Amino acid sequence: IVETIAGPSLVNLDYADVKAIMTNGGVAAIGVGSSDTSNRVEEAVRGALENPLLDISYKGATGALIHITDYLEAEGGALFLLEDEGRILRCEASVGVIQIVGITLPSDHGVVGNVVQTRTARIVRDVAADPDFDGRIDARTGFVTRSILCAPLSVRDECVGAIELINKHGGGGLFEAADLALLEILCSSAALAIL
Repeated sequence: IVETIAGPSLVNLDYADVKAIMTNGGVAAIGVGSSDTSNRVEEAVRGALENPLLDISYKGATGALIHITDYLEAEGGALFLLEDEGRILRCEASVGVIQIVGITLPSDHGVVGNVVQTRTARIVRDVAADPDFDGRIDARTGFVTRSILCAPLSVRDECVGAIELINKHGGGGLFEAADLALLEILCSSAALAIL
């Protein structure tokens, strides 16, 4: 990174870019690829994205969750899907500040469970005052959840799970009503892809 910032090259990266990435936290990766064929741009990009040391999947549910979390400026996001005949919610994808893939909870537990049961999107601006919030994950990870945005993955009468986002970057970490409306639209599209 130091050589990329300090020396002239084809990459336009300066200290302000690195500082912006580091200030907002989250995950950042720089991929480097090379090629000497006539398709060098395509091959270099493919080589950078397919590097075996890069532990980020841009495919499927994780890829969609990365984009949704980023677009809504959330610190983290999780995709929960119903299993065991609708009795269990399992985190199938997680991005951001904490990784909770594989965690399971009863389908009527927590804010995400409430959203799945009622099939109604929710915004929780003060988790400490919400009776559905369960702070066990925060206690285990040391993370502090301030705000939650959650919408069901539903198509007509069928609900397959929900997407839950935590803590908006800026604005005191609180989501707005416009964020909730947008997440509902994005979840409708995601649900169609999952079903």
